[in-house]
Amino acid sequence: FLIFAAPQSSGYIFAWILLIYALQVDKRNRAVFYSYGALLITQFLALLYRDQLSSGPIINSVIKLSLIIIISQLMLQAKAGEERELQALQSSLEGELFERQRLLSLINSLGEAVIATDSKGKILLYNAAVLNLLDTNTSLENKPLDDYLHLRTKFGKKTKILSLITNNISGATSSDYTHEYSKNDVINLYINIAPIRLGFKENSGSGYIIILRDITKEKS
Repeated sequence: FLIFAAPQSSGYIFAWILLIYALQVDKRNRAVFYSYGALLITQFLALLYRDQLSSGPIINSVIKLSLIIIISQLMLQAKAGEERELQALQSSLEGELFERQRLLSLINSLGEAVIATDSKGKILLYNAAVLNLLDTNTSLENKPLDDYLHLRTKFGKKTKILSLITNNISGATSSDYTHEYSKNDVINLYINIAPIRLGFKENSGSGYIIILRDITKEKS
């Protein structure tokens, strides 16, 4: 193939581009330069074998070699750029995961139940005290807080945390709500709602930090 097919005026010679790309993926950069050397030697031997060491065939071979090297290098640079972007993305994700774990460690060290929600009351983050307070051991992430927090006003009227959020955009604090586990199992709650920003600039969104505390004994 190398002696009798590749040097001909056909598209077969560009199979080197695929071989070079595949070698770089599998064997890294050193193999690419070996491939360029092998291609140069093959082209020279093919011209020598055909006794075509004249200016015309040599110029054609140089043009083909130049095209192969240029196209191969462009493809390899594009691949290298993709790898750099992937590494940067991975590094960013690892950084975010580290920050999330650090934040979880921080809020888990608090005795009070702390919940971070988006603007629609969907749970983004919470600590172990929340599971204790709501008497559940299921994962709450990405679930509506109202599915687990059954609030009633001091007059016994059912209400939703989402309505408290939307009606108190700047935040709110109250000790006048209760959480109902069942009909005869109720606790008094202290609730603090504070708005936060999630992200920056065009990627920013709104959310809330909600602190809950059982104040049944204090009320009694």
